Amino acid sequence: MQEYSHGRKKSVDWSLSVGLGSQDLILKAVATLVDPGDPVLVESPVNAGVILMFHTLNCVQIEIEMDAHGIKSSSLKSILESWPAKKPKPCVLYSIPKVAQFYRGKWDVFEAAMNRHLSSLAQWDSPEAGMFFWFKLVLNNDSSVKGDSQALISEKAVHEGVLALPGTAFLPNGRKSAYAHALFSLLGEEDVDEVLR
Repeated sequence: MQEYSHGRKKSVDWSLSVGLGSQDLILKAVATLVDPGDPVLVESPVNAGVILMFHTLNCVQIEIEMDAHGIKSSSLKSILESWPAKKPKPCVLYSIPKVAQFYRGKWDVFEAAMNRHLSSLAQWDSPEAGMFFWFKLVLNNDSSVKGDSQALISEKAVHEGVLALPGTAFLPNGRKSAYAHALFSLLGEEDVDEVLR
């Protein structure tokens, strides 16, 4: 295929990798760049499958903070400027590109329902792209106390028939988090209000 479609001759040093999907191909690409024990920079929060991928490759995951617009340059700068001189620098930065407007209609419907049902229970920034909302649960009145969405989800939400993913599942270091993750791309508009009640 490479020779026929792209004119690449057999004498040229190249190979072809076939994968089962995007995660498999990302794993194969990253595996060519890192050795076990290598540090990698990972946006945080990140897809839980990415955490597992780097864990499988025995990489040391260094979290780069994000805000509503993506990776915080101040976080990246701070980490790189304070990097120990004798420690190998990371050769991989994992970030999810934002695909704007792809799910715009669905996220507008979902956010309107969040405003109706969760405005006093959660805080969030409107996403600029993507297919999920990342929101912070208001778990207590003292903002200096960090909450744990996992405890709330596993102890109360599941018993009420609510399925949600706690923020800790998306943090490479697995720390407690008051954040939760809601995927809305598979919901029909008619189901959104029922899901968020």
